[in-house]
Amino acid sequence: MKKMFLFAAFAGIALASCTTDEEIFAPVNQGNEIEFVAADYVHQTRASEDPQEHDLTKTFSNADFSVWAWPTGTDAEHISALQVNADGTYTGTYYWPDEDLDFAAVSPANDPRIDVDRANGATTITYTFDATYGNNQTNLMHADFVDAQNKSTSTQVALGFRHALAKLNVVVNQNHVAKNDDRAKNVDNERDIEDYQVIVKKLSIEKFDCYGTYTVTSNDQNTADNVWTGTSKDADWTIINTPTSLVKDTIDFDDNTFKATYMETGFVMPQALGDDVVVKIDYDIVTKFKSGATSTTNRVKSVNLNEIKDGSGDKITHWYTNKVITYTFTINPQYDLTPITFSATEEEWGTQGGTHTF
Repeated sequence: MKKMFLFAAFAGIALASCTTDEEIFAPVNQGNEIEFVAADYVHQTRASEDPQEHDLTKTFSNADFSVWAWPTGTDAEHISALQVNADGTYTGTYYWPDEDLDFAAVSPANDPRIDVDRANGATTITYTFDATYGNNQTNLMHADFVDAQNKSTSTQVALGFRHALAKLNVVVNQNHVAKNDDRAKNVDNERDIEDYQVIVKKLSIEKFDCYGTYTVTSNDQNTADNVWTGTSKDADWTIINTPTSLVKDTIDFDDNTFKATYMETGFVMPQALGDDVVVKIDYDIVTKFKSGATSTTNRVKSVNLNEIKDGSGDKITHWYTNKVITYTFTINPQYDLTPITFSATEEEWGTQGGTHTF
């Protein structure tokens, strides 16, 4: 008699901060039904003794994923690209067979840039950015391979998802006189300056790779230090392309906090940062005098991204998989004192930070 197979999936799990990995993937006894639970891996810091050690403290972040299953050691598909939607809907019924199963999963479901292959009992996941399917700011992910599972091992298959791309946060701030910086305040008083306004006309990161491939053949290769195999195709990411004012009209010289922030987030292909990868900022400084008159000065600044340092003083020379890098560009309108500051933090889905002054 033909067997029917039941599949139930939970694409998102609300995880309390005190939840342990064992609690996340605790099995639920519902007979021979195959069930899936999914969460995002959070990388440990580089100080961790085990570079393969990871924490599962983030709920699954994408809308859906596709799942495959094969009897261990074979290429015969038991489950083929089964889509699990954000609302938990799915198609088909799946039960555990008598033999062990190997599992793989990718997200988003059915993304044309992700290829899952099985040959000689081994699984390969390949990502490809090319002229047809380039980087369109989609959060591409895959789960660690889960091998040799059966109904006695667990009724649930634990899918720990990792990010195949690097996530960039770009923050642009305007800063003013430090609270106790009498020299700077005296300079402004001597010039009869009332306040400033910074208007960013254009900000872009230029000449990074956007075509390439990334292949995962085992969980050992699935680390934060992986980069894609790139090509010579250069890309520009224009973050600000229209005049963007960073501040209110009135500035309090005794306030040393940032007056405004512009932030943008995007996903990029992990890669080595060559000397030609730069950030360029074109901005105006509008100076308002106490008489009511104003003057505008234009500044264009650039810096190589591989010169910006993290909190340990090391230059950030790569964008790695499964990492978040935050670049903060702080503009002081008193450009003759402190023109512009570049700072960056680099996260392994954890925390690192630092500054670099230009």
